[in-house]
Amino acid sequence: MQWHATIQEFLTSLQTERNTSANTIMAYRNDLSQFADYLNTALPEELTWTSLNQGHLSDFVASIASKYATSTIARKIAAIKTLFHWLHHKGLVSDDPSMRLKPPRIEKKAPRIMSEDEVFRLFEAASRAPAPRSLRDRALLELIYSTGMRVSEAIALRLSDVDFEA
Repeated sequence: MQWHATIQEFLTSLQTERNTSANTIMAYRNDLSQFADYLNTALPEELTWTSLNQGHLSDFVASIASKYATSTIARKIAAIKTLFHWLHHKGLVSDDPSMRLKPPRIEKKAPRIMSEDEVFRLFEAASRAPAPRSLRDRALLELIYSTGMRVSEAIALRLSDVDFEA
């Protein structure tokens, strides 16, 4: 079966029709090439896109489960699901065997909380900068520290976001 030709057509459509980022396309190319290689080597019978079922997909996921982090496996499953959604949309498969394929649960790590000493040293370092800069840096640090705001949120703040009447 010409898995790679169909995958290349899919990747081209992601780029041209959906304006998908180059990094996503590169990751999907690697993930789907690995999937196609698995189909060619692990499954000796002659298969087509329409004859693939959830068992084939689950077997592939099981074959890589111990080799990769859960986040990588989740991305590989996302690539397969997106491919099959496209195949179904194009009418190349009547059923989507990836619909019931569930990605592994990715455990989110709690952010590390700075110690009191680390916070003190951070404020101290900000105070050593030349006058206007040190005032700005200390104000930003105080805002982030006292509100729990994310750095990205603080950086995105504009003067119009401040309610001087409150």
